Amino acid sequence: MTNDQCSVVRLAMQRLMAAGYRRIGFVMHRGWDHSVDHLWTAGFLCEQSHLDPSDRIPMLLFPDLHPVEAWMNESNSHKVVPQTMLKRWLDEYQPEVIISKASFVEEPLAALGVRCPRDLSLVDVFLEDFSGKMAGVRQNHETVGALAIEILAGQLYHNKFGVPEIPTTTFVEGTWFDGMSCPMPYMPKPRRAARAAIA
Repeated sequence: MTNDQCSVVRLAMQRLMAAGYRRIGFVMHRGWDHSVDHLWTAGFLCEQSHLDPSDRIPMLLFPDLHPVEAWMNESNSHKVVPQTMLKRWLDEYQPEVIISKASFVEEPLAALGVRCPRDLSLVDVFLEDFSGKMAGVRQNHETVGALAIEILAGQLYHNKFGVPEIPTTTFVEGTWFDGMSCPMPYMPKPRRAARAAIA
């Protein structure tokens, strides 16, 4: 029983594309994607395939792949994409919108002088702020818990115990919320000339 990260990011992509966004960037912690069997990146790539190849922006996964110990089984909940890595990616690919966990990118974006939504839009796929400031997808944790109890009660009723011979997984979809961080419909801005990447 778990949230469906694949459908969460697909829902965000579908909403953005319907609103007119085309250069959609995705920023995710490498360890967090690994821990859910790469469902975050799978969902993003699935929907990105519907975009024109010229608009497809490579995902920004952080930290770097090596050393593996830097991200495998990382327990620190406060993770932020390195500012130099984010700047290089922004300068090279110039996304119109970023899909991410807001806390991954807010600090480095502010340090770079990038404001949302003035300079680019932001969508939080771990949405917890429902004030209307942030657009994103709420992961329905309460429903996950309620369904887990419902399934457990059913198993007890039918005298089912132990580890099942064939494991199953139940996925719970997320819920989209509009927000000021991501104006809809999107009004395209003139693209800047690409800058040289940071060494």
